Amino acid sequence: MLIRRSSGLTRRAAIGSLGALALGAAISRGSQLAWAQQTGTPAGSLSDLGLRRPQRTPASSSGLVWQGYAADAANVRAEPNTESEITRELGANEGVVVPFFVAGEELTPDYPVWAELEPGQYVYSNLLRSNPVGEAPPIGPLAPNEGRWIDVNLTLEIVTAYEGQRPVTTFLGSTGQPGWETPPGLYTIIRRVENERMVGPDYDVPNVKWTQYFTNEGHALHGNYWREPELFGMPGSHGCVSMLDDQALLLWQFAEIGTPLRIRR
Repeated sequence: MLIRRSSGLTRRAAIGSLGALALGAAISRGSQLAWAQQTGTPAGSLSDLGLRRPQRTPASSSGLVWQGYAADAANVRAEPNTESEITRELGANEGVVVPFFVAGEELTPDYPVWAELEPGQYVYSNLLRSNPVGEAPPIGPLAPNEGRWIDVNLTLEIVTAYEGQRPVTTFLGSTGQPGWETPPGLYTIIRRVENERMVGPDYDVPNVKWTQYFTNEGHALHGNYWREPELFGMPGSHGCVSMLDDQALLLWQFAEIGTPLRIRR
């Protein structure tokens, strides 16, 4: 989640780091094999786990790469800040390929995310849009063969719900921004809250809907009503996997405690 101030309300749920977990063998939902620790989950609110980590998204190991386009004309700069040299201009609707997102100057409060088109070529991410979702990303040989499970692709910012290997629904989400990356790994849904107020040292967010936690540190799938809908499909949270409320409701109706969740690049 991000800090946004509207009518004096600070909106943030800060999420910290977890070690990346290696993908295991194919797991059916029926086996109920635990993918993450399921005891001692904090009640009530997300955890504030402190410092940002290195401020550049890791490289994809799958060969996939983020693709989108400029929403309007946009300056490309030599560094991820507005003080640096303008190297060229993207035209409206011009296609872009983004191998990395990096942290730079905040042009929108608590959103310092820039797209690195290539070394020395940066554009502020809010000026871009993700391509619409077509087919779900390839799931690879480690995917479960049966049962309900959820796949989150961090490179493409795509969330897909599966029945076995058949995609049921797929849509753009928003995962952790550089420095607050959503931890890759194999998990299960461990706690669900239909509507909650997330409160912490420097955030207070009411009416967060359809929250499904998958770590004891507070990482969750949830609805996000404060992010502009056209900005989904790019990293923007502090570690959670956020989405439109109606999409979060679909996952709420699809999943239950114990539903497997795979997060990968």
